[in-house]
Amino acid sequence: GTRLAISIVEAGRGEGTRRTDVRVKLMDRGPVSRLTFGGDRNESPAWTADGRYVSYSSSRDGRSTLWRRRADGVGTEELVADVGRSVVTADWSADGAWLVVSVAGPPSRDILVMKLGTDSTPRPLLAESHEESQPTLSPDGRWLAYVSNETGTREVFVRPFPAVDQGKWQISQGGGQSPLWGPNGRELFFRSDNNTVDVVDMARGPDL
Repeated sequence: GTRLAISIVEAGRGEGTRRTDVRVKLMDRGPVSRLTFGGDRNESPAWTADGRYVSYSSSRDGRSTLWRRRADGVGTEELVADVGRSVVTADWSADGAWLVVSVAGPPSRDILVMKLGTDSTPRPLLAESHEESQPTLSPDGRWLAYVSNETGTREVFVRPFPAVDQGKWQISQGGGQSPLWGPNGRELFFRSDNNTVDVVDMARGPDL
């Protein structure tokens, strides 16, 4: 809770030529330090469980791969995953055991998963005919919130994790995206299509 990782688009250049870089801000009145120097579009920063690293999607050679670097800027960046498709976002479980990744099509946006120390590369977790994106794991690692357009519009859903086939609950109504768990796991926030931030009480589970 002392640092903020953000991506900032460089100003002063024409559309399509501006860089996007990840920077780390020391809260509240501390400095902003640039973290990324490779690639040209470094986006969707995510903290690892121990707070030592920030991962990010980086565009190189026509597609985006997942990289990470120490949050204090020491050392060089490391390639985390190259799955042959462009990485959009990533989320690390609070216990440091899992990594979930959203990738672009074709054929559609899907969610991959990697058990750290066991899997050598991310494997499909949700790869259905419609799009699944923006995955985020609950702090206790029991639930996966994500966005799907299976109803014809983007809505927030929750499934058990990692056994995603054991249940599915639609959380938002009338459009939702950008799900984010509260730090105690009892609340799930998301952005609705009418530009408000909504919160759902998840203390008793998604079915209630």
